[in-house]
Parts: sequence; structure tokens; C-alpha cells
Amino acid sequence: MSDQLGMFPDPPRKRKGIAYQSTSRAAWESFQSVSGALDRDILAVLERRGPAGATCNEIEQEIGRTHQAVSGNLTHLGERGLAVKTDMRGVTASGRPAIKWVLAGYEKGESP
Repeated sequence: MSDQLGMFPDPPRKRKGIAYQSTSRAAWESFQSVSGALDRDILAVLERRGPAGATCNEIEQEIGRTHQAVSGNLTHLGERGLAVKTDMRGVTASGRPAIKWVLAGYEKGESP
């Protein structure tokens, strides 16, 4: 095992920090504006839907974005306390049951 470790000049466990390339930083910064715009679009749909909420699929259809983008952003909006999963269910385009999301505050039957 010790002979194998000598094959690698700087094994990951020994690195003290991460040096970001300027291209990585630029990519991250450009994503922030896209992610922020997507967050705003999702929250706008949830606001329009009020206490009735919306499924991820309904949001995707309304704003014209992919499932991966909407689902990922809904998760972090939930983690930040801005959107809430409910016990209500809707149906996806393929007929499967789906969770409805609401703006935080609407899950209690109140306006946010």
C-alpha cells in the first residue's frame, strides 16, 4: 500500500485547499444569474397558484424549463424555507401522482 501512495505526487487527502481556475469562477458566476432567474420564475408560479399549489411538472410546463432544473431549484427553495412540499397531490403529464408545492405560508392555509 505504501508503494502505491508513492505513485501519486499529491494525493487528495493531503491537499490543503482548492485553487479555483478563473474559468471555473466565471462559470459559477454566470450560473448564479440563471439560477436566480429560475428561482424567481418558480416562485412566481407558486404565487399565482396560491394555496392550490403546483406540481413540479406544472411549473415546468408553465415556465418552459426541464424537470432537472425545476426539481433541483424547488429542492433548494424548500431548504431555504421559501417553498414547501404539501400533502396535496396532482398528476404528471404521464399520469403519475406528484407532490404539490406552495409558497411558504400557504401550507398553513394562510397568505405568505
